[in-house]
Amino acid sequence: MPHGRRTRHNRRSKGRGRSEDFAVVIDARGAVMAWGAGAGRLLGYRSEEVIGRPAAYLLAAKLPIALRRHLAAREPWTSDVVLRKRDGDRVKVQLRGTPLTDADGGTPWSSPRRR
Repeated sequence: MPHGRRTRHNRRSKGRGRSEDFAVVIDARGAVMAWGAGAGRLLGYRSEEVIGRPAAYLLAAKLPIALRRHLAAREPWTSDVVLRKRDGDRVKVQLRGTPLTDADGGTPWSSPRRR
């Protein structure tokens, strides 16, 4: 995945105690490159609505300062983030980010867990 940030989501299904995972890839410019079905179910967007758009469009609040520092340093991170669903509602998720290295040695980032 060149210039990608992979986001893995772990969400408990209502009343069933199961988890659901998904991945989202974000390039070094912050644009969504890949959109998994789990991300679509959680946020309500189809892949064609988000691929190529800035990932910041999905944010319902500013990123925490500590998270911004980790992103700038291209370090792994974990943080609660509030995302905007297609219907306008907000959902708080826990993102765990892991930098991925591209062919040129660049490191973009990654992940959400619903609270």
